Formats: sequence, structure tokens, C-alpha cells
Amino acid sequence: MRNSRFTTQQVTDILAEAVSGMTVAQVCAKHGISVPTFYLWRAKHSKKSLTTLTALPGAEETIGAASPVEGGEKSGSGNDLNQLRRRISLLEQENELLRKLFVEASLARLSSKNLPKGISIPDIA
Repeated sequence: MRNSRFTTQQVTDILAEAVSGMTVAQVCAKHGISVPTFYLWRAKHSKKSLTTLTALPGAEETIGAASPVEGGEKSGSGNDLNQLRRRISLLEQENELLRKLFVEASLARLSSKNLPKGISIPDIA
């Protein structure tokens, strides 16, 4: 397997530059890497270097509070975690409602068509 031109520390530093305010295109041009490579590195190293990157100004906007932390340590206070759990719960409820609406709309559309004999659409209660 081919060795990388960059060490893990260099990759972390490059990712930190993007978090600190430079655009991804600027960072890639500066270091001679492609944009897809940058995003692969970010996906691979985001768990490892989260504690380093969140210490930089503006990192909360880029990384967000929902990012995983290596070793199972908590990031921020427990209040942030509770807010995330509530948000996930609300999104799951909304997703369930949207699925039901989609099924009802699909059945209404099917019922308006002339179906072949022997095929019926069940009612949803």
C-alpha cells in the first residue's frame, strides 16, 4: 500500500486550516491536494482530531455539537446532549408523520385511477 505524502499531524493541521476560516478550495490549492481528498481526510480524521479542532475559534459552526468524540468522552455539557436527544426525537416523530402522509397520498392517487378487476385498496384507519 502506498504511503501518504502527509503525516497524520500534517493532515490534522490542514483540516484545522479549513475550520479556522479558509475555504476548502483555498486549503486544497495551498497544499496541493484535491477537494475529494480533503473530504476523505475529514471523514477519516474527524473523530481523532475533534478535540483539537473544536478548540479553534469558529469550530462550533463547522463541526457542530453532534460530532462524535474519541474515547466516549462528552463534548460540552450534558445539556447539549439532552438537546440533541430531544431534536432527534422530534425528527423521528416528524419522519413518521411524513411517511403516513406519503402513504395516504399514494393510496388516494391509486384510488382515483381505474384499477383492474380484483384489485382493491385497503382503507387506513
